[in-house]
Amino acid sequence: MILLFILILKKIGLDVQAIIGIHTQTDQQRHVAFQLQAFEAVRFVGSFSGTHDLIIQVYFPTKEGLVSFINTDLAATEGVIDVEVNVELKQYKDTFSY
Repeated sequence: MILLFILILKKIGLDVQAIIGIHTQTDQQRHVAFQLQAFEAVRFVGSFSGTHDLIIQVYFPTKEGLVSFINTDLAATEGVIDVEVNVELKQYKDTFSY
């Protein structure tokens, strides 16, 4: 199942995956989360305890697309204070079977 999902992403040209931790203004977390949902590249948005207020998962065809998203879209998102970008180098497991 995982291999099929990875093959589908690669077949449709989504080769770059990143997990992005986001720090938001305290009263803006929900607002930021709703803004992020609108971006096609954003596949997951979650609110977390710990280091980051929000964590998102994004997919892009190229690294340039990811850079553009960070420098343009995230930078312009009201309520975002800081981001930490983690680009996937190799995937060992990805399953959501319950």
